[in-house]
Amino acid sequence: MPPAELKPFLQNWLFFGLLTEFLGDLYHHQEYVITSLDDGVENFVITTADLSSRLEEWEVKIQQDKASSMDVYKHVAQCLNLTFACLNVKYLAYDETLRFHLASVAELLGYAANKACDVAWRDNPLQSLIPITWAGSVSEHFWKTVFLEWSHCCPSQMQMLSHEFGEPQALAFVAACFHEDADQSHHACRDGSTCRAGDSIASGQVTRHVADSCECKFLHVNPEELVRCLESGSLPLIRIKDEGDIDRISIEVVASKDSTTYVALSHVWQTV
Repeated sequence: MPPAELKPFLQNWLFFGLLTEFLGDLYHHQEYVITSLDDGVENFVITTADLSSRLEEWEVKIQQDKASSMDVYKHVAQCLNLTFACLNVKYLAYDETLRFHLASVAELLGYAANKACDVAWRDNPLQSLIPITWAGSVSEHFWKTVFLEWSHCCPSQMQMLSHEFGEPQALAFVAACFHEDADQSHHACRDGSTCRAGDSIASGQVTRHVADSCECKFLHVNPEELVRCLESGSLPLIRIKDEGDIDRISIEVVASKDSTTYVALSHVWQTV
């Protein structure tokens, strides 16, 4: 099948077809298609805004007819296994964003089916006839490129999240919670395990006085006092000594005690 025809075919078969088989008479096509205007042109857009409420209705319906629930479960499992197999055919020229959305919907339907039919798949995954994980349906390339660009998430954070939350829906939700500022640059984060977008780079930075006319000297911590404090196992604190004259202000290292009160301040770095 030509790639241009593959996307709409999979969209119709693995989305609308799957929902039709799953929901039965609760499926209404118009609930999953909305129209939008783009430069005066009317486009059709797929939506899942009403899917959660429909699944709640479906669950109630299944639980009211316990006698046939396992027959329904087996049919749903067959449909989801077929979907799983199609999404994991590597040689098909899938649109990766479409694959992600189809896997997310299938994952949600599988969870709803296990819950409605009282299949204790969390305690004993072997009881489930439905695929337990859909993580393999989405390529690592998608997480590192398309999804990363969409979420503006840090690459190092995305790497961590993909290991902790491998399922499509969980990863999408968590990444949205960690949504970063789109203006931040994460070029330095790609090869490491720590986000460095907020790191201050000392090289090329010029320290300035509040007023250009000021000629006061820098305040320094005595490194020997700092070392002695750390070697004693105490938390080093900085005390400002004010002699009543701005030119005579100094700082000293003080070892903290259980009764010591102090204020913790983060550094302030202003780029002008």
